[in-house]
Amino acid sequence: MRHLSGKEQSPQRERERPDQRASHGNEVARDNRATGVRDECDDELLTEKQDGRSRSRARLAGSKAIALARQHLQDLTGHVPEAVIGLHSQNGRWKVMLDVVELERIPRTTEVIASYEIELDERGELLGYQRVGRYYRSQVDQG
Repeated sequence: MRHLSGKEQSPQRERERPDQRASHGNEVARDNRATGVRDECDDELLTEKQDGRSRSRARLAGSKAIALARQHLQDLTGHVPEAVIGLHSQNGRWKVMLDVVELERIPRTTEVIASYEIELDERGELLGYQRVGRYYRSQVDQG
């Protein structure tokens, strides 16, 4: 079996556990950085040290999380999200807060707006969503 570097791999290497392969991947990534050569999978294999613990880099950018959350919410509610009001990442999960017009009225100041929280995993899959509030467009937040 050939590795990304073009070197032959031993059959022993193929039988290694995934965690053993990941540590080898970090060595390959370090070697590639030293030579200036980048593999496509370097970013996935690298880990960051923080407080003595090793953690994987986030696999989903915030802008991509927002786009996916908007699509999930539109699919679930039938309403097109009007505004992004919050974005938060924790432990590889994304929470995106979106506003939608749930009830259109004339004048527009009397429209009913709903705020939703959408939770996504590190790949952008929907974990959950909930409506966290409703208000008239003309209402001012007293916070």
